[in-house]
Amino acid sequence: MLYSNGRLFWQGDKGLFDVSYDTLFGVETSPIQAAGLWIGGVDEVGNLKGAYQLYDEDGKSDFQPGLIQPYYMEERINKDFNKIWRVSWKDIATHQQDYWDNQIIDNPLPSIYSWPGSGNPHSEEYNGFPTPDTPLGLAPFEDKNGDGIYDPDQGDYPSPERRFCYTIPTPDEMLWFAFNDEKVNRSTNTDLIQIEVHCLAYAYHCEEEELLDNTLILDYKVINKAIEPLDSIYVGMFVDFSIGCPEDDYLGTIPEHGAIYAYNSDNTDGPCSQGTSARHNYFASCSMLGRMLVTDHIRNQGIDTVLFQYFESSMPLYLDGEAPSVGQSFPRTSLEFYRYLTGSWRDGSPLHFGQDGFLTEGPAPFPFIYPGHPSRSWEWNEASAGSSPGKRRAIASAGHFRLNPDKINTFTVAFTAKQCYSCYPGGGAYRFNDFFYELDEIQHWKEDCTVSRIPCRRYAPIPPPEPEKKAPEIRVMPNPAHSQTCIFFYNAEAYWYRIYNAKGQLLHEIDHPAQAHILSVERWQHGLYYLQAGIGGEVLTEKFLVY
Repeated sequence: MLYSNGRLFWQGDKGLFDVSYDTLFGVETSPIQAAGLWIGGVDEVGNLKGAYQLYDEDGKSDFQPGLIQPYYMEERINKDFNKIWRVSWKDIATHQQDYWDNQIIDNPLPSIYSWPGSGNPHSEEYNGFPTPDTPLGLAPFEDKNGDGIYDPDQGDYPSPERRFCYTIPTPDEMLWFAFNDEKVNRSTNTDLIQIEVHCLAYAYHCEEEELLDNTLILDYKVINKAIEPLDSIYVGMFVDFSIGCPEDDYLGTIPEHGAIYAYNSDNTDGPCSQGTSARHNYFASCSMLGRMLVTDHIRNQGIDTVLFQYFESSMPLYLDGEAPSVGQSFPRTSLEFYRYLTGSWRDGSPLHFGQDGFLTEGPAPFPFIYPGHPSRSWEWNEASAGSSPGKRRAIASAGHFRLNPDKINTFTVAFTAKQCYSCYPGGGAYRFNDFFYELDEIQHWKEDCTVSRIPCRRYAPIPPPEPEKKAPEIRVMPNPAHSQTCIFFYNAEAYWYRIYNAKGQLLHEIDHPAQAHILSVERWQHGLYYLQAGIGGEVLTEKFLVY
């Protein structure tokens, strides 16, 4: 379940990242309760600004649906864009086939024609409003003629953006929405940035690959719509896990993939005080796919883009009653939210390697919490640290960078879930290793520019083959003829035909004849005749006999 203001999965009383594993118990589980974008930075005079998606309690949120437009248009634009556009692979394939047969769309599909791509000339008809003029683009699409305008009549169709050299396969389903942080009734005490966010969410139906089949991919485009630059920016994803019974979970990270994940601390997964029964073990994660791209000049260096490899830090988030100490509790102020984004605790202490990561003295700061393999007691994980199982939330983030006005930051995030009967510390390494391997496969699938090892690559349908072009042909039947015969023209239009006798004398001629033309020869002398016709750019001759 996604919402047009950027909130992910949280419905108000439960999560709706539904992978429906627990059919044995008749229970639908959501291994991720809630998630959302966090972003913070510093303006030119040193003021902290930010926007942090949480649970939208009491109608409060740091984000609202819509685009940032001039004040006289903003209310209407936000109303128009308070929706999520949806398109399926089936609709895209149908649209492509419709265009390929004669380069004309005979049966326009609303999901294709309403897609809010830049300059869509059909938007007013299908959406009830024109697409606003935005030079930085709106919903991504495949631009067949390269004119920068989304026009389905020209064969354009919705498609994920080509961010590097890889053309992504057409997803089975795509959703697009836009939101911004110009919200008055905010859930955090932070100064707004004037940031606009475009999000394309998509997924694949893939029975051959369970993890990809249960993966939701989100392409984010973050645009600075303020009149001043924002510096020292960090972006991250807040994730509230709920692995079956949420009271016995552990947290882990995979630094090389910038991934955070949650798993069960034991093999029973319950029972919960919430009244739910024990359920299967399974596993959920959030990771950055590909690389973060910033289209901007970085300070005084001659750099046009900055690339980060995945999320660069991860921090646990505890509510006040769950936190081992005040310094590790949930942020309240703008500074405290920003500290968590930068990989520090609420009180500004750095994360240290070992125990629960909150050490007054210890080794050098470390960016990832619990990077050890869950089944290895000699590595740093929650079990080896002696942590009490419980509810797990986290923030995974990357930065820092600078974003000038009307510049863009793009990145891709994946949420995945997989049934995993032995994914707990005492269950052995095999199942965990299987999940880590599949997560690595998805990373390669998203960023590999050549051939992927993952199945279910969804390509656009192949255009129908061109029909074999047959040569123009003329026939006279019956031949020989007695009282009348019929002249037939095949495989091309005839411009004219003429009939000559054996001496070369012209006896009969017609311009623009029909494809089948009846000719009376009852009064003609018996003998040989020649039919000559201009057809398909050629002049053809056919003999026939009258008796």
